Amino acid sequence: MEFATGAIGTLLPKLGKLLSEEYNLQKNVKEGIKFLKIELESMQLALKKISNVPLDQLDEQVKIWARDVRELSYSIEDIIDTFMLRADDLDQSKKNIFTWLINKCHKLSEVKIQHKIAKDIKDVKIQVKAVMERRDRYRLDGVVANPPTIVDPRILALYENVTNLVGIDKTSDDLIKRLFEGDDESKKKLKLISIVGIGGLGKTTLAKAVFESLKMQFECAALIPVGQKPDIKKVFKDILIELNKYNYMKFDTMALSERYLIDELREYLHKRRYLIVIDDIWETSTWKMIKCALVDSNCGSRVITTTRISQVAEEVVNKPVEDWSKVYNSIGFGLEDRNEAVQNTRKILSYSYYELPSHLKTCLLHLSIFPEDCWIEKKSLIWIWIAEGFVHEEHGNKIYEVGESYFTELINKGMIQPMGYDIYSDTFDGCRVHDMVLDLIRILTNVENFVKVLDKPYDEHNLSLQISIVRRIALHKSSNLEKSHNLAASMPQLRSFNAIKCSISLMPLLTSFQVLRVLVLEHCDITGSCHLKHLGKLHQLRYLGLRYTCVDYLPTEIGALVQLQALDVRNTGLAALPASVGKLNKLMRLCVDRETRVLASVGNLTSLQELSLGLVSIDICSNFAVEVRKLSDLRILKISWLGETDKGLLKALVESLCSLQRIQHLEILVWLVGPCKPLGRLGAPTATPQVLYGWPPRLLASVAIMGELHVRPTPLLSRTPSAGHGAAGPRRPSEDAKAPGAMPMVKHVELCVPASRDSVTNEVGLGNLPLLDVVSVLLDCESATGRVVEEVETALRREVNAHPNNPTIQVNWFTHLSSNRGEENYRDNLGGSLLSGCMKMT
Repeated sequence: MEFATGAIGTLLPKLGKLLSEEYNLQKNVKEGIKFLKIELESMQLALKKISNVPLDQLDEQVKIWARDVRELSYSIEDIIDTFMLRADDLDQSKKNIFTWLINKCHKLSEVKIQHKIAKDIKDVKIQVKAVMERRDRYRLDGVVANPPTIVDPRILALYENVTNLVGIDKTSDDLIKRLFEGDDESKKKLKLISIVGIGGLGKTTLAKAVFESLKMQFECAALIPVGQKPDIKKVFKDILIELNKYNYMKFDTMALSERYLIDELREYLHKRRYLIVIDDIWETSTWKMIKCALVDSNCGSRVITTTRISQVAEEVVNKPVEDWSKVYNSIGFGLEDRNEAVQNTRKILSYSYYELPSHLKTCLLHLSIFPEDCWIEKKSLIWIWIAEGFVHEEHGNKIYEVGESYFTELINKGMIQPMGYDIYSDTFDGCRVHDMVLDLIRILTNVENFVKVLDKPYDEHNLSLQISIVRRIALHKSSNLEKSHNLAASMPQLRSFNAIKCSISLMPLLTSFQVLRVLVLEHCDITGSCHLKHLGKLHQLRYLGLRYTCVDYLPTEIGALVQLQALDVRNTGLAALPASVGKLNKLMRLCVDRETRVLASVGNLTSLQELSLGLVSIDICSNFAVEVRKLSDLRILKISWLGETDKGLLKALVESLCSLQRIQHLEILVWLVGPCKPLGRLGAPTATPQVLYGWPPRLLASVAIMGELHVRPTPLLSRTPSAGHGAAGPRRPSEDAKAPGAMPMVKHVELCVPASRDSVTNEVGLGNLPLLDVVSVLLDCESATGRVVEEVETALRREVNAHPNNPTIQVNWFTHLSSNRGEENYRDNLGGSLLSGCMKMT
């Protein structure tokens, strides 16, 4: 589903499915569905065209027609989903061993369902015809754009008075410092700097301020705006004219090739010290063409580019871009002409929005549900997008991977700010929406009735909820929220309810949500779980998020949520998951705390792709080690393992891990009880090949094994490269671990190594990790002399430096009580029975 086309994108495949023999529909119903499918496909194309036109350029009749079509598509999908759910329930009842007792009731129910869908399709067909007639009556197909005569505010930025920007002096000084840092030799080289960020933040004004400050220090200078779809010949001519107006003003670029213009520019810049600002680059291909003309003659030339696309900035500087958010936050408009500046900023920012593909527009607008300055967790966000129907499998990629690509695209387009970089997964954990972006999308979502945000700063936009149908609601904490908003007692069309830091007394009873797909209650007070009593009635629910909300228990009826895809109960204080959770065979993500007792039948959740559990032990889930191997689609596994070091149990766990061939990220926190000898034998190179066969999985990108082990344990999972010393044991990985390409996706390795003579002589085995980039070492100096510690560190650095990728290495020494370097012995003053051991790879 996309914002521009309503629910048509997800509705069309469902209509196609209804035409199959599976649902045994009457002939007249099938004919009605065929009619709907054809007309909706036509409407979908029209809506996509309309979505590419700014709202202020759309004819009012077109706006009304588009809104009506979107609302109609939601209603149709609700009808179809309800029918399919009831029909599927009947199919399940056929498998009941007591079917002969309920056969008559079953037939009666089937007749009622068939009659209901026939009536609904007939009514919907009438509504679609009415929308079609209205389109034809007003000839809406040809009435799309009504462009006003306006001045592009980006041109105004070139002539902006820098005194109108607060904080510009410090920011420009920082940029100038970056341009000229380095030794005398490096200062002679051509230096490229890119200013990257969302539209309207002042990139052009900043670049121009620096340009005006420095241009007299160079032999020649030019400042050129490029824009979205530039004529590259005109760009080259503009640069030449700026550099030498007398020579090139009458240049006929149309008669010349790009190659000639590049050669002409290179010849002019040769042996000259120049300063060039290339403003507003949208495509890497544009930059690559311009770069061809830039000559480095060791004269100390400088080039500044501005862009809202991070990939362009990375191409300019040939490395990941630095975070300029602090720079932007230090710039603001003065009191003079503030309103006009804000309007121009919105206009500039809207250019970026309307250039987004339809699916990214939808995902961006959805972010309006979050409060200002809110840290948004990436994984939860993507699963909400999936539940909303914004993401679909494509090109053979799993649905989460597609959603993750959407998230990355929004970062690259500069529409969201990445937050919480994780060196292990080489990704960002979350994001933040800049205030100006949030301002824009809040306005758009309100006008188009995509989301109703009930928050004090936007009270003026929130009219009575009874005026129009509400599909999505976001409640935020506000001092006057309870007084200023009166939620309807029943919202049968509501698809998404999101409450953050709110009192749940504001929320209607769950029984009023007939088609709810997303329920998010974060940092809310629902002690007693009275408001979750009817949770099992939300038959269309796909996502349930209760993070940081006190929940005493989940009702057993949660097992009736057959459509549920994601369940997140972290930091809720929930004592245990009800056994009925094991019935959720469409569940793809399950996240709980280590305080929450997990279900014994976790293996029934065969659709799981991400499993993050609390404490797993024999008394809590005796068969977990066997159950987990049934989860063949698992990509992410995080568990805290608590129990005795039973050889058979640990062997079963390792065998299960070896069977997870789609696993990409593995994290195990081990709390072991009892003697460690069986554990050591399990992970030792002498373990039988059958135990570790197939490890590591081909897609494994990160693994972290952490826990408390007795002093001098032997390797834990020896087939994992360098896992042999991952639990502070001797660094002696197996030959299989050293095989070329054993873990081809690993980029980061974190080791915990004891400072001993064995560690000096044994190699880690990093040479066959082809993507290795970073090695972090925790060197356990307990009971070791300073000389031995130095020898171990030298040996580690020697092996890392020998890697063909020349990875970076960081070594930290530690003891139980301190972290220092010296010749004295490092001894545990508390008796030394336990050591912390860890091994992380990404």
